[in-house]
Amino acid sequence: MIRRVLLLASLCVTSSTFAMWSPRFSRDYVELRASETATITIHAIWSGHAPDVNPTPWICASDSENVAHVEGRLPALGQVGEVTITGIAPGNAWIRVLSPDGSFRDGLYVQIRVTEAPVTVSIAPSALTTTVGKPIRLTAISEASRVTFTWYNGARGDRSRPMIGTGNELIVTAPAPGRYPFWVSAVAPHGMSSDEVVIEVNPLPRRRGAHH
Repeated sequence: MIRRVLLLASLCVTSSTFAMWSPRFSRDYVELRASETATITIHAIWSGHAPDVNPTPWICASDSENVAHVEGRLPALGQVGEVTITGIAPGNAWIRVLSPDGSFRDGLYVQIRVTEAPVTVSIAPSALTTTVGKPIRLTAISEASRVTFTWYNGARGDRSRPMIGTGNELIVTAPAPGRYPFWVSAVAPHGMSSDEVVIEVNPLPRRRGAHH
């Protein structure tokens, strides 16, 4: 009888020791590209018998802010919280859960994988009209990181007339009327892209001559 009482007491102590509120996320793995955003949810689950205490609000954070930014919380028991994940740079990170005092709970809860954004480039402005001798500025725009831009005079794919040392901007001054194609190549460590523009160059307005 004494052993039975002791065993029951031991079970009660063990149950209460391991019983706790834990966060439960709608996903345990999130993959997104740099600059993309994903949203998941969080709620609380009880792992023991007859919960008698409510968890304090939980705040979600990233364990690697240089890879992903995490923002969201579980406001209260019985509610569902939203957690927003924003990709910063390629790599791996985890969601951690903090108490309001800033202390971390044990464990890593959601794995985050951030991949490179696809390389894209566009030339602004996309439609150009100018006159002979008037300079016009072309700008290459790309959200990819570590991009090298190279400009060419000619149709896209024609590399016979590169414009050296121009960076993401090119200033063009046409010496004669006509149609002048230019294109830019954007090369990053994880890919490349290109865009083309055609400049319409009109002759100078004719000056009115003196009447004889």
